[in-house]
Amino acid sequence: MAFNKIYKYYDLIYKDKDYFGEANHVNSIIKKHNPSFSLLEYGSGTGKYTEIFKSKNYKIKGVEISDEMHRIAIKKGLDSINQNMISFKSEEKFDNAISMFHVFSYLNSDNDINIFFKNLHENIKKKGLFVFDAWYTPSVLHLKPTVRKKNYKDNQISIERTSYPEIITKSNSVKVNFLFKIQDNVNGEIQKISETHLMRHFSIPEIQKYANTHGFKLIDSCELITKKLPSNKTWSLLHTIQKK
Repeated sequence: MAFNKIYKYYDLIYKDKDYFGEANHVNSIIKKHNPSFSLLEYGSGTGKYTEIFKSKNYKIKGVEISDEMHRIAIKKGLDSINQNMISFKSEEKFDNAISMFHVFSYLNSDNDINIFFKNLHENIKKKGLFVFDAWYTPSVLHLKPTVRKKNYKDNQISIERTSYPEIITKSNSVKVNFLFKIQDNVNGEIQKISETHLMRHFSIPEIQKYANTHGFKLIDSCELITKKLPSNKTWSLLHTIQKK
């Protein structure tokens, strides 16, 4: 499970991410294609996007597999369900659904993707949108993931994160091995945590194929926030599909 060790530092690590810009882009898509306010969020994590959409008067429910991240969202007063998004079946139908921050790329197998789309189709209403971002195959193959090191800190802790990627060609995926070095700024104690994330990348024809197979149509694929057309330098794309 991703982030099962580093969950308590998640919000610090991604504090500079433009959640508001991304949420505003998604909001504009919903307003354009299917304006309504009941929203299902897959892979809602600690609730960063959930909070923003809630502030925009959406009735939003999150689905999160991580017990720890789910509990953080609950403490924030958010509506979060602790379940696997692949198999999640809702008792109520939502107007639209979203999945952000590459959560869709954690669906590694064709079987998982097909089960997810089958359940998604049942969880949203006719004409409902599913807006999601995922790693983009042409860009991943062109830019190629490399070893990267980043640092984060606040008054209490300092974090050094190093990522070691491994391309797995046969499955259109990248195994990313993370090493976190976490230092307590008060007492100087250091702990090391490692996690492995398996990320699948997708081409636009693949997304279109899955959409058509499960009763959806692809409306658009573009860069997140900028809304530019895809290029081989666009690491991830924002896709919008609509239930027929």
